[in-house]
Amino acid sequence: MKRVLLLVSAIIFSVSFAFTQMSDKVNYFTGTFKEAMVKSAKVDKDILIIGHTEWCGYCKKMKRTTLVDKGVIDYLNKNYLVMSVDMEKGEGPVIAKKYGIRSYPTSVVVDKSGKVKKFIRGYKKADKYISSLK
Repeated sequence: MKRVLLLVSAIIFSVSFAFTQMSDKVNYFTGTFKEAMVKSAKVDKDILIIGHTEWCGYCKKMKRTTLVDKGVIDYLNKNYLVMSVDMEKGEGPVIAKKYGIRSYPTSVVVDKSGKVKKFIRGYKKADKYISSLK
């Protein structure tokens, strides 16, 4: 009986520890695009630029639904250096022009040299968003 109790306790501890290692939000990179490219090379991850605007209804919907989905959060945090960029503020207009982003939301995956690997236009539900990125 003690062994069973010990085993159950160990399993519960392991599972709870594993869950604490997962994030409950996307870990957005907050530096400049140039800094993101440097960090991308260091951590060996592509950059995911999530382009949006303040006035975009589908951008807000994606932020409220897709980008809070646990599967999306885990996938993005594991595979990308993620940047959320307002395409009308800061360096957003330069990034929008460089990558031809003219509608929102648009997600662009670029490698550490800035070369486009994927271009995803429009709102996507969580499952479609992940499959679009694979």
